[in-house]
Amino acid sequence: MGLLPAARVAFATIDTTISQISHELTARSGLEAGIERFLEQLDEAGAGHNTILAYRTDLNQFARFIHPRLGSDEASLENVSAEMVALFAVELEARRMKPATVARKQCALRAFFRFLMRQGVLDTNPASLAAGDGSRRSRRLPPKSLTLHQVEQALEVSATEAGEDFSGARDRAIAEVLYGGGLRLSELVGLNLTSLHLDEGEVVVARSRQSPRRVPIGSKAVEAVRAYVMLRADLLLDRDMSRVDAGALFVNRQGKRLHRRSFQRIASRVTSRIADDPTQSAIPDASSAGNAAGPRLLRDSFTAHMLAAGADVASVARLLGQFTVSAGSSGGERGDIAQLQANYERAHPRSGLPCDRGADRGAQADGAEGRGPQQVQ
Repeated sequence: MGLLPAARVAFATIDTTISQISHELTARSGLEAGIERFLEQLDEAGAGHNTILAYRTDLNQFARFIHPRLGSDEASLENVSAEMVALFAVELEARRMKPATVARKQCALRAFFRFLMRQGVLDTNPASLAAGDGSRRSRRLPPKSLTLHQVEQALEVSATEAGEDFSGARDRAIAEVLYGGGLRLSELVGLNLTSLHLDEGEVVVARSRQSPRRVPIGSKAVEAVRAYVMLRADLLLDRDMSRVDAGALFVNRQGKRLHRRSFQRIASRVTSRIADDPTQSAIPDASSAGNAAGPRLLRDSFTAHMLAAGADVASVARLLGQFTVSAGSSGGERGDIAQLQANYERAHPRSGLPCDRGADRGAQADGAEGRGPQQVQ
């Protein structure tokens, strides 16, 4: 006996509801399902064919990047973290993609995760978190970096010229720390005497709304900072301490913390020595970017040289502060920091650590997680 019309309508309604539920996006939905739903929404909104194709290309590239790191069973929307988005950006930069291309892909990710937030699928946008301050401005990256020989030449000339002069020693220390640690300009400006942990070969840097992180700077930078700090102390002996920035690491002859423009001029002056040498290729972007190119050039050279020496992308991303290993004291964090230090010492050209000591440090890092909490020295 056939179903009554009312029953058929009821069952049809149930089937429709089940179908809708089965296709609803949730935080546990697969990444590809979320991408397809986003592209459907773009199509419904009247986006052009080329726009949709560009989004599909960029988001599918991100999905291919994510799967080996999560596995097919765990590649759900809720498992995509800001850390993974930051890693993706670092890998794009390591491939020397044009800044406009990197910016477009980051923009696609932010738009995708904003859509998921509007749908109630996610509570946060990992692409905005990975950008640092949630800024929508793309990072303007120079397309090239200095060669290792060029950096070594510039820093060695700086060391030769430093001598016993306060300004020379300070400028050398600034350049060594910039390249040795890959620091941002704002991080360098904010360094204090209390940031120094030279026995461990590290500085602790902090940015607004982020936890402090430990950054190895290499033996050459440690040597340069030690020499500068001694001259700094001699200089300030003759100053009225109520009129100086006693806690600031890098100061001028009046004892005041250096302004960011002073750091830019100093770094640019160091790297400009290469351009003056006709046997070396010109500095990338130096003519168009002016003094601002100096600090960024040394930071990008740090990145390029670490990757070329075999450092993994995740370690370089942490060293650059793309995402952080906290300077806190838990045993697990100390294990992460020790491993990061070991990776740095094996890969950075100016770490000054023999390979066997680098291996020993790596072995120590492997056992650090099992130890109890330790105080940051």
